Amino acid sequence: MVLRYAAFAPILAVVARSEAGAWSKLVVGKRESDVFVPQCTRPDGSAPPLILSLHAWAEDKGMAASIDELTHAEYIGPECAVLVYPQGKEHPYAKIPGWFPVGGYSWNAGGCCPGDNVEHVDDVGYLSEVITQTVKTYGANENDVFVIGVSNGGMMANRLACTDTRIKAIVSVAGPLINGTHDVNRSLDTFTCERRVPLLHFHGTADSIIPFSGCTAEDGSFICEFKMKTLVNDFPTRLAPIPEYIRDWRVRNGQDMNLPPAITFANGSSTNCTGWGSDAAKNVTLCIVGGQGHAWPGKCGIANKLVPGCACSMAMDATGHAMTFLRRYMLPFGSVVV
Repeated sequence: MVLRYAAFAPILAVVARSEAGAWSKLVVGKRESDVFVPQCTRPDGSAPPLILSLHAWAEDKGMAASIDELTHAEYIGPECAVLVYPQGKEHPYAKIPGWFPVGGYSWNAGGCCPGDNVEHVDDVGYLSEVITQTVKTYGANENDVFVIGVSNGGMMANRLACTDTRIKAIVSVAGPLINGTHDVNRSLDTFTCERRVPLLHFHGTADSIIPFSGCTAEDGSFICEFKMKTLVNDFPTRLAPIPEYIRDWRVRNGQDMNLPPAITFANGSSTNCTGWGSDAAKNVTLCIVGGQGHAWPGKCGIANKLVPGCACSMAMDATGHAMTFLRRYMLPFGSVVV
């Protein structure tokens, strides 16, 4: 039975956590979030931005912080953003002997992942309340909210951005928008997405968990096909190719689809970032990482070498790129929003 859920091999790099600020707990409902408030203050004393970081399936908030390293001084910068690491609901399979052995948590991103999606957990409502309570408790700016997510967390970041109008931009690593399906075998959440939201997405060409070229039960990597067949009631019928997911966001953002893209980063022939949209508010950027599996680019641990499908690349620093991207949308110092 272990192999059935090992097909969801998570992002596994583990690195040291910086302590350049104060950690505390925020409780919403029965779930805890870890909140990091940097030691720095904004030069003009204005309210800092708020960044949510959403963990992968079968992992937790502590793992998310250890992977993205957003607490490091080199990433915090003068914006001094309040960082929040919420936690998904514990998936039931971790409690059943003989099932996936590590325990962990998941998000209901619409079509992924067990068990939040099959239980129809209202994670959109939960995360929206986390934002509200963080603003009240820590003085973050409600008009300056961003979400970063990896894998199932990236999928959840996409879904949250479709609904919560406070989200100004999102970053996803290996986690596209996945809408639910309704048919004789499944009843997963479906939702509409009409908001214009700037997006930065990272994806590895060798990702066999969420393949770059998409997946069905009959067509895709072995791991993804196996997952689609065995989790028939827990997963949508199709994972769209990443270029299709990117195109859909470009359409929602109202881009001129005839305008040529711009290469914003390149390292060798197989790792590059391509941006569409001359208007920053509509921008959609895709970073393709050559030879990388289901992992966070630039934050690689020993586990990435041991787990099939999770090979990691140091060809780019996803955290650095993420913060550079989000800073384009953060309010300038001294801004007053009415």
